[in-house]
Amino acid sequence: MKRKIELATYSLERICIDYGIECIFQSASKWVNLRFTAAQFSDGEMVDINQTESVTRLVRMLHVELKELYVNDDSILQVDFENRDGFRVFPVDEFESWELVTSENLRWVCMPGGEVAIWS
Repeated sequence: MKRKIELATYSLERICIDYGIECIFQSASKWVNLRFTAAQFSDGEMVDINQTESVTRLVRMLHVELKELYVNDDSILQVDFENRDGFRVFPVDEFESWELVTSENLRWVCMPGGEVAIWS
């Protein structure tokens, strides 16, 4: 079962890359901040911040509208864009693999081992 996060008309407006990846999605006056350390593109290729081709592919997602963002039963966060590109962020046993924070003060965190904690 999918736990869909309603983000109609949001688009990816900023990507920050350091030791991990931070994506900022915006729509009018609202925003969603997604942070993660490792991901996989929809076609199965791993997102690698040390590879130019991988970073270029992320940058091509800038200003593209979101189609769907959801968490499945296995705590995999799926991000799909209108241009049919996207990526998945998988849970990790050793650390928090992803965190999603909204402008409405809602926080989703994939805890070590895959449990998703939600705070409001």
